Amino acid sequence: MSKTVKVILIVCACLLVVCSGIAGVGYYWVTTSGKQYFNQMSESAKSTVLEGAKFGRTTDQNGCVQEALNRLKSDDSFNGQLNAGIFLEGCNRTSAPVAGFCDGVPGKLDILKTNSWALQRCNAIGSTDKNCPQLMRAVQRVCLRDKERAENGKDNK
Repeated sequence: MSKTVKVILIVCACLLVVCSGIAGVGYYWVTTSGKQYFNQMSESAKSTVLEGAKFGRTTDQNGCVQEALNRLKSDDSFNGQLNAGIFLEGCNRTSAPVAGFCDGVPGKLDILKTNSWALQRCNAIGSTDKNCPQLMRAVQRVCLRDKERAENGKDNK
């Protein structure tokens, strides 16, 4: 066996040991601390949806968007962005509808139109928050979900 082949085999064996170690640590974390982390995240999301639904009973869809933007201003971390979107979705379930709220919402697979629409929507409400376009994607999900439910309801009649 040549020296080059031996070096390649040693490098491959080392990579295999390192990858196995990483996989083992990942498995250990998921089965111990990971379960607790995911349970906390799930409970937090449920609580945020309920909070949004409670707030939604007192406002309309535009009020939900404004409150979600206010929440983003106080916490623009990744978790803050997720929570604002979850809050918005919960809020829109119980808020008063606004005529034209979902007008022009692009399909979820139309990425270029989605980006353009989200920026236009942020400009229309006067938001300069850098996370506003991401929040508008939550509006898009709400509108597309409601549209799908309406279409399915018509099909079932």
